[in-house]
Amino acid sequence: MKYFGSPEHKKVAYIGTGVIASAMAEGTHAIHKFSSGYAFGLDTKQATVFAETITKQLGYPMTVCKTAEEAVRAADIIFTRTPASAQVKREPAP
Repeated sequence: MKYFGSPEHKKVAYIGTGVIASAMAEGTHAIHKFSSGYAFGLDTKQATVFAETITKQLGYPMTVCKTAEEAVRAADIIFTRTPASAQVKREPAP
């Protein structure tokens, strides 16, 4: 796990905000200290709880994003592990 990113990578995104994302956040924190994070989940309430928990436990601000694209564009490193039964879809351009 220590080779997933360089020290210059300070912004992380999580696509999916359940148990797997929490484990990834805690595991990567042991190796790499992020300065900010972005989260997108299909369940907005769960994403909010995830963001609040990570902010409190790991000490960096976690922002809940309205779309997966928003989270990905803001980050240097992206985690996408999820057991979801539905694919995360990109919203059509306006």
